[in-house]
Formats: sequence, structure tokens, C-alpha cells
Amino acid sequence: MDISTLPVLYSFKRCPYAIRARTALAFANIDYIHREINLRDKHPIFLETSPKGTVPVFVDTHNDMIIDESFDIVVYALQTNLPKGWMNNEVLDLKSSQVIFEKLNKEAIPAIRSIKYDVTHGADRDTATDQINQYLLDLDALLSKHRFLVDQPSALDLLVFPNLRQLTIHDPQWLKKYGFASVERWLDCWISHPIFKKVFVTHPQWEENQRPIVTDNQHGYSMI
Repeated sequence: MDISTLPVLYSFKRCPYAIRARTALAFANIDYIHREINLRDKHPIFLETSPKGTVPVFVDTHNDMIIDESFDIVVYALQTNLPKGWMNNEVLDLKSSQVIFEKLNKEAIPAIRSIKYDVTHGADRDTATDQINQYLLDLDALLSKHRFLVDQPSALDLLVFPNLRQLTIHDPQWLKKYGFASVERWLDCWISHPIFKKVFVTHPQWEENQRPIVTDNQHGYSMI
């Protein structure tokens, strides 16, 4: 493998947005050089590459391309190499998909953050709980009829599951406690998959003189 031609992914292990990117690149069999960023001590080269200073950032210098949004990295990866049996990115244009993703960003993620970081109390805590549970209720109804968020695996699954995983890290019994069995089954399908175990590994913080960490995504895994 000629690593001089490989793209670079700036990432952080626990960030759900970076998990989106790493998972999509893995399923799409796209190799890259991994650079682990300390978000409290961001490397100057990283900030020069992406001044907003958030991960993930995907850099392909040979194609003069920098992608600094997880949504766009997921779309790029699956456009480049759609796994067998997956639905293409046109599913993201469906009204139902747009509603799921919009509510994830506007309702579910803020509620999860409030619960996870314990910034709400009393009535506000109840509001956050109701907010995330309404989102989960809608997903559970959908997933009781389908194995995935659409008929087959798609970009939508990759965009949603890492953020909902944050809630189950905070409270592993949440889905069981509130009776979201279909969401629990779906989420476990993703986080128990060999691809997730492959991408959720610990890397040393990136330094400029560090030997490149090559992520080899040539594997035989599938989702179906």
C-alpha cells in the first residue's frame, strides 16, 4: 500500500460525529491515515486545515478535497463505494428520512446532552426525558416493522446510531427501562458489528513526527 496517496482523517475516538465518519469509511472500504486529535489541545496543523476546530475532518490532498462535516463524509463514503445490499444516498432525500434527521439534531441530541451532562433538574429534566423518549417512541414504531431505518442499511442509520449510543452509555438500561425494544435491537445490531469494534479503538494523540497510523478498511464484512 502506497500510504503517500492515502487521505487523512482527523478524529476523536468517543465523538459520535467522528464515529459516523469512521464507520462509513470502513463500510465503504476506504483506507486512510488516522490522526487522533486532543480536542482540548488542538494541533496547529489541524486548526490550519479546518479553522472551526471540530472533528471529523477528511482530507484528500490528491483530489484537493477537505470535508469537515460528518454528514458530508458519510455521503461521500457511500457514494464512493456503496456496500452490497445497502440503499443509496437518495434515501436522505425522502421526507421521512429528513424528519428523522432533523428531529435528531433539534430535539434528540439536545435532550441527550442535557441528560448526559446533568445540566437539567426537576421540570427541565422531565422535559429532556420526554423529548428524547418521544423521538425514541417514533423510531421504535418504525423499527418494529423494519430492521433498519429504511428497508435496508443506509446512510441514515450511520447518521443516527452514534448519537443514540451516547444515551445508552450514560444509562445502559434506558431503552429497556422505557420499553424501546426495537430501538435496542437496532442499536445493538450496529454497536456489536465487527466494523464498530474495528473503528472504536484507542489511538495515541497525533503528533507531527508520529509514524502514520494507517486504517486498512479492506475487509469482508457486510451488514446484511
